[in-house]
Amino acid sequence: DWDDTALLTHPYYVKVLKETHGDDLPLDQYFTKDNGGSGFLGLMESGSFMDKVEIRSGFIEMIRRLVAEGHEVYSCSHRGYHRMGHVLTRKLFTEEEWNLFTEHYFLDPFVAPNKVEFLQEVFDGEDFIIFDDRPHFTCEHNEEDAEHIILFDQPWNKELPFDRVFAFDENFISVLDKKLEIYSNF
Repeated sequence: DWDDTALLTHPYYVKVLKETHGDDLPLDQYFTKDNGGSGFLGLMESGSFMDKVEIRSGFIEMIRRLVAEGHEVYSCSHRGYHRMGHVLTRKLFTEEEWNLFTEHYFLDPFVAPNKVEFLQEVFDGEDFIIFDDRPHFTCEHNEEDAEHIILFDQPWNKELPFDRVFAFDENFISVLDKKLEIYSNF
């Protein structure tokens, strides 16, 4: 996932909405049209944030490590709601970094809200693991999805019952290795 997993999107929203609209929004809430302040919908509609957010520390190094270990890595994001989602996201990365990924999926959350279900169709019964802060657009969850999810910890996902990580670090590798061990035992 890109936003609030690989990318520092939420802190960017808070900063820009404060600077441009005077909105004093908390870092610990997921923004919606109802609580995102006066400029949030415009920011989302423009997509202007998509090529300006920072890449989370350790993310590219972790992707390089996974690829070097022989894993195929895909991106799957709900940035497909915007017609320029792919183009704007691509601008954040060098060609080498972008090409570390086997494929990139940009989903419209109103068409495909559940990334796990989407990926189950893509991989047709093969094993996969998704790193995400909100695997389902509405934050719903299905216990059966747990085997596929490593949750990137955020204030808005505390109630989700999935294995979670806080950074792309050795703990991330430890959680990932446990998931991979489960798959290797099938």
